[in-house]
Amino acid sequence: MKRFLLALAALAACSPPAPRTVRVGAASSLRDLLTPGVAGFLVQEMPMSVSLSFDASSTLSRQVEAGGALDVVLSADGACIDRLGNKVVRSTRRVFLTNRLALIGPEGTSGLESVPANAKISIAGPEVPAGKAWRKYLGGTGRLAALEGRLATADSVRGALALFDSKAVDYALVYATDAQEARRAHAAWAPPDGPVTEYVAAVVAAHDTAWSRAFVEWLGSAGFQAEARKLGFGAPPK
Repeated sequence: MKRFLLALAALAACSPPAPRTVRVGAASSLRDLLTPGVAGFLVQEMPMSVSLSFDASSTLSRQVEAGGALDVVLSADGACIDRLGNKVVRSTRRVFLTNRLALIGPEGTSGLESVPANAKISIAGPEVPAGKAWRKYLGGTGRLAALEGRLATADSVRGALALFDSKAVDYALVYATDAQEARRAHAAWAPPDGPVTEYVAAVVAAHDTAWSRAFVEWLGSAGFQAEARKLGFGAPPK
């Protein structure tokens, strides 16, 4: 019996460690990239799994502020990350992707001037990065006031896309990557002078581990970046 117990102890000592789960909170517009993409996240000698949750960037920041169960946050609004202060590890902050605004609508859509006066348009809320960026652009070009009464506000950029796909609206103000994922037949137009959205990653200070840092590093890998380009995301600034 003693030999048997010693053998069990030796076997346990040689067994690989239990996988560590990295809990990632990501902006809604990253869903189609990350959901299949995390399968490519393999770190030698670091057995792990990844738990993904998606929400508006402002909501993710509030979760971190409240001590929520997130190890890494991926935001479409760098200001949301910066406002977290020492709740994130500043040295892990990195811009890992970019995106551009896009208007999607029926065939023939070629710009805001092509939108009929009675058309209904979906847009993410003003606290959502895509909604904030579109409102800033429309305000800067003097078009926001004229469109305000026709805007249907969604709680996320994917919500704005869903309104378009369901034909609840005629047009949607989203990201270029969302335009590629639209199920409804459409044309897309990107304002050439529109702002560029930068996606920012950071490790949550309360859960600063080698696993969390490895995940953030993986976002800069050639494999991840190649998959992101296929979906229309831009490269991070050099």
